[in-house]
Amino acid sequence: MSSLAKSVYPAGIRIPLIISVDGGSENNREILHIATECIWEHGEKKIIDHQENLGLRNHIISCGDLSETYGAVIVLEDDCYVSRNFYNYALQSVEFFDEDENIASIALYSNRINENVLLPFEPLYDGYDNYFMQVPCSWGQIWTQQQWRSFKSFYNKEPVISSSDNIPERIKKWSESSWKKYFYKYLVDEEKFVAYPILSHSTNFADAGEHLQQANSYFQVGLETLPESYTYKLVALDYSANKFDAFSEYHASNLSQLGIADDVELDLYGSKRLDLINKTYVISSKVCRKPIRTYGLELTCLSQNIRDGIEGNFFSYALKTEFENSTTLPKSKSNAFVEKMVPLPYTLGSSAGKRWFINKLFPFVRL
Repeated sequence: MSSLAKSVYPAGIRIPLIISVDGGSENNREILHIATECIWEHGEKKIIDHQENLGLRNHIISCGDLSETYGAVIVLEDDCYVSRNFYNYALQSVEFFDEDENIASIALYSNRINENVLLPFEPLYDGYDNYFMQVPCSWGQIWTQQQWRSFKSFYNKEPVISSSDNIPERIKKWSESSWKKYFYKYLVDEEKFVAYPILSHSTNFADAGEHLQQANSYFQVGLETLPESYTYKLVALDYSANKFDAFSEYHASNLSQLGIADDVELDLYGSKRLDLINKTYVISSKVCRKPIRTYGLELTCLSQNIRDGIEGNFFSYALKTEFENSTTLPKSKSNAFVEKMVPLPYTLGSSAGKRWFINKLFPFVRL
């Protein structure tokens, strides 16, 4: 609420603020007090006090449904924090992508973590202010009425996530309280994308609560500090060289940008199931018995190591059948990812200091 109050909004436009409070929490009285007392000077403020516990999945669905009333909705969960210019970006991006049926939603957040493997992720920069992923955003997302209607049509058919779905194995195992894993399936099955900003307009505090036992900072990202009048240079999906699949890998439709043939799939994080890859060749960090060629892990944007032919033995190009069929990397390779992709200041000195620093940022990776 403090970040919303400090943000910049267009003069003369009334912006409704809806605070939706799920029921069943022992803290509901305190939450409703905060919602009631907070001041919103930019339009109507409405509080929805749910009397029953909807759970995360049904609660988010109910918030998306508000797009039917308002034409579009920005959904911010309670541990999100927005930049001062987030609304300017929201207006421009909604206008730009409103008619594009290939776009399933618009993100305010910009990923710097591959949430599938909990390792660093860095998008390419191709001169535009946005990129695309088949990864849902839950840390500040926008749905237009048409985007939400399309998803709800899919969702109302009660899709079942099975072993054969080509989405990350970790995501398949998320609890049934997750709306997000169904959005993953929707993006892949319907061949749609989420439009992400290069510079983030929201971040995530990851406070302790129902889904996290303790607060952490590993989903924190830096927020944009652009001028209020900034006009974003947005690119449509068909013209973008910056597209990623559900595994945060460079998308197959853009592999020619890396000088890679059509019959190859990228698995640089080593998290894809080989039996769900329909290409003959793979470039992967998995253990490989007989590589045709290898590449190093020198550039933090993983795909650039392949594009630029960086020498080394971290990634292998080989027949799909030559790789070990695992969806997790050996500990040595996971550690190499983190060591390489988290720059450490010289003053950390000792190896113990480095280990503390890395584990502080990435608590799921143990050295």
